[in-house]
Amino acid sequence: MVPDPDRWPSSVDGNGFTEVANKVHSMGLKFGIHVMRGISTQAVNANTLILDTKTGEAFEEGRKKWTAQDIGIKERPCSWMPHGFMSVNTTARAGAAFLRSLYTQYADWGVDFVKHDCVFGGDLDIDEISVVSEVLKQLDHPIMYSLSPGTRASPAMAKDVSGLVNMYRITGDDWDSWENLGSHFDVSR
Repeated sequence: MVPDPDRWPSSVDGNGFTEVANKVHSMGLKFGIHVMRGISTQAVNANTLILDTKTGEAFEEGRKKWTAQDIGIKERPCSWMPHGFMSVNTTARAGAAFLRSLYTQYADWGVDFVKHDCVFGGDLDIDEISVVSEVLKQLDHPIMYSLSPGTRASPAMAKDVSGLVNMYRITGDDWDSWENLGSHFDVSR
């Protein structure tokens, strides 16, 4: 994954968000990103190879080089962005390798905070949350891990994720509607 160089000119030559993170850090602030569940449909359609961060080569198991099509679960798309992202098969070592490569890349860029969307609430994917949580514990650069529930979140769901993440939101997104915002206050009563 790489940022669009037209929108993020400092990302050219494989720099990713490193320069942006450095600038933010120089101001005494932390740098965070909002990411979606699993793997992009674009990567699956392109059948990209999965990176093995231990070797720097394509992830291989049983003489097979694993690809995005091998780990993407098309039957489990993000509910509010079904053509953009889907779950990853975390029971396959290649699925875990993909998530490790992704979050290692974020750490290498200097990301301090990840808001992970479409894995909590109605899109609960406890397996992906668990794998990401384990990956983050193994990184040299600490990253705060937050979940955004999308839809149908409830305080009762907190027990499933509280030991895996640093924070989670128990309401849906806030939009420009007082009715929407007012109902979120009711959750805390």
